[in-house]
Amino acid sequence: MLALFAPCLALAQADADLPPQRKTTPATPMKIATTKANHAGVELRYHVDAPSRPGASITVQLEFDGVTDPAGALVRLQADHGLRIGDPATTRTLPAGEATGWSIPLQHFGAGLRYLHVFTTQHGITSITSIPMPASSDASMPRSDGELKISGDDKIIALPVRP
Repeated sequence: MLALFAPCLALAQADADLPPQRKTTPATPMKIATTKANHAGVELRYHVDAPSRPGASITVQLEFDGVTDPAGALVRLQADHGLRIGDPATTRTLPAGEATGWSIPLQHFGAGLRYLHVFTTQHGITSITSIPMPASSDASMPRSDGELKISGDDKIIALPVRP
């Protein structure tokens, strides 16, 4: 009977000798980009710094995984008008079977929402993910001059419009 329990005791002792594993959380929480059924197969996770003010730098952390093509996958970045990519290289080849990270510095010009477009190509299929890059203005909305415009029987208050 003791011979039957000897292997179990050996396994229990081996587990007790191992150092306890710590669960680690990533330094920055990453969002998983949504995909369609016919996507290229590359999983994209990203993190965008907190929304900034116009003219300030934004850093975007990209993480790619799921590359199965032995030749690797190709990533290309394109920014909307009003965003400038600070990295001179806007394309990169991702190796197969490895998670790859890429930190992208951006500069946001003007208030509003712009997008960083990430194109991934693998096995001849290209997928596009658009990552929102918000920027708010510190200046509040301009106030109405309070001028009352009367045209016939209509009363109109002129309000400024921000482009």
